Amino acid sequence: MSGELKTPYKSGFNTYDLIWHPTDPTVWYPTGQVFETHGTSGRTNVDYAILLTDEGGDQHVGDFDVNITVEGTYPIVGFVRDGSDPPDGDDDIIGGGAVDWNGTQEIKSEDLPTTAEMEARTLPSADYVVVTDTLARVTLVDTTTTNTDMRGTDSANTVVPDIAGTAAALHAVTDAAIAALNNLSQAEAKAACDAAFATYSPSVAGDNMGVTSAGVAAILAGVVEGSYTLQDAQRILLSVLSGISTGGGTTNLRFRDMADTKNRISATMDANDNRTSVTRDVT
Repeated sequence: MSGELKTPYKSGFNTYDLIWHPTDPTVWYPTGQVFETHGTSGRTNVDYAILLTDEGGDQHVGDFDVNITVEGTYPIVGFVRDGSDPPDGDDDIIGGGAVDWNGTQEIKSEDLPTTAEMEARTLPSADYVVVTDTLARVTLVDTTTTNTDMRGTDSANTVVPDIAGTAAALHAVTDAAIAALNNLSQAEAKAACDAAFATYSPSVAGDNMGVTSAGVAAILAGVVEGSYTLQDAQRILLSVLSGISTGGGTTNLRFRDMADTKNRISATMDANDNRTSVTRDVT
């Protein structure tokens, strides 16, 4: 199977998806083939990204990771890349959704039994009941035995004898399942997106989205250049733009930190006021 991940976005941009766990706030780590807390061992979106292909027509498509073998409905969050790699702090969320996965492939509405197939099947009277699981699949369970296999896949007692009226009940169950999959309302789509966003790092409240303290810390810890983080860069900028300076007109120009407790920047100047060497203290 392929092409399970579909994120609508205008063509000409690089996009990617993150796959989240159905029941807890962990993200799929493709290299390690495991779900983990976002940021484990310093990993960022570049480590969790499932890259998408621009198919044209404002559609970006990718493959769900077949190494995920547990059945469930997996929230998907789409991003547009600001550059060639997907850093956490620069990319924008462009959509959300979900993939129903049976452990080997996506479950689609067209894979459910057709009306004709369901009407051709009948059941006995009170000895059998109709059970549906969370993925809206119909299972026949023999109530006269102690077999607890709710799927009926390995049960020798799960048979389909003939009885009038039961096919209509199965027909109604299947139609309801198909309708639920095909008639997703705007409110339901928004609720699915909000749930997916909430498991990432921002907190969602109605239409307003804020960033958590952990999200801010992760952004500030992002490397800007060399070993300097965004926080280091902000400290340097504050010192030069609004800190106290000393040594003007000499060969040693110094810029103080905001509390005036240390030299944030010490620069050696030549006769033309060019900086020939710079020492930085960002601690």
